[in-house]
Amino acid sequence: MTLKKGFIFSLFLFLSLLYSSTVSAQEDIKVILDNEQIQFTDVKPIIKEGRTLIPVRKVFTEAGASVIWQENIRTVRIHLGENTIVMSIGNTHVQKQVNNIIKYYPTDVPSQIINNRTYIPLRVTCELLGYTVGWDYANRTVSLSSEAGLQIPDHSQIADFELKVLTLVNEERSKKGISELKLDTALSDVAREKSKDMLLNGYFSHTSPTYGSPFDMMQHFNILYRSAGENIAAGQTTPSSVMTAWMNSEGHRKNILRESYTHIGIGFAEGEQGYKYYWTQMFISK
Repeated sequence: MTLKKGFIFSLFLFLSLLYSSTVSAQEDIKVILDNEQIQFTDVKPIIKEGRTLIPVRKVFTEAGASVIWQENIRTVRIHLGENTIVMSIGNTHVQKQVNNIIKYYPTDVPSQIINNRTYIPLRVTCELLGYTVGWDYANRTVSLSSEAGLQIPDHSQIADFELKVLTLVNEERSKKGISELKLDTALSDVAREKSKDMLLNGYFSHTSPTYGSPFDMMQHFNILYRSAGENIAAGQTTPSSVMTAWMNSEGHRKNILRESYTHIGIGFAEGEQGYKYYWTQMFISK
């Protein structure tokens, strides 16, 4: 079943600063971190396709962050305080993790490997880590300030969103004398991937341009079942609001209360594009 803001249906680090492409790539770009200039040696900021690219490890180790490169999946992870930023080479989004909460932010350029160094979109990443980012065109200087950092919203309340949905589902089933659904963590991984897929690829449908139908997707991730169903929704900001919407829709309600289902997977994704909040329930009987 599909639910989208009242419509019901069944069933990266680059500095994102623009300036003239005629700027000489031979002129050094300065980076000032909390009033201290970062000294670059073997790798320096460069200009490519009208963007200032800065080597991720040099900048963030100076900031006191832990920078981990995962060669097998070509992914860089930056840990600073309770925040984790994850970027994969070639992807045009940044993933932020805080206390098991995952959010996705789009970038207009992907992370890249240049001369065996990882360069990734600096503005969005630094802002997500609490820095403000400035660009002094006349002096070709990037300034990063943690003291006047952007106030990032506290999203700790959504750490338990998926579990809250499970609780609400089983409360509804209990009212009808129907056995509770068990949470299937593997199925939840699939449901979460579906919500993420809708968010990042800008669609809202049971049929994914990446994975096909929900049943194709379950098969792709080796989920075994006798029968299966799916509810999706977009735009609702809390577990209670999405559950209210689903329960007010006959088709979605039938999936939630179907006696033959034994297990459920629940996936939530939040980002800055589209409807921002995407929800998926996947039901199966074993």
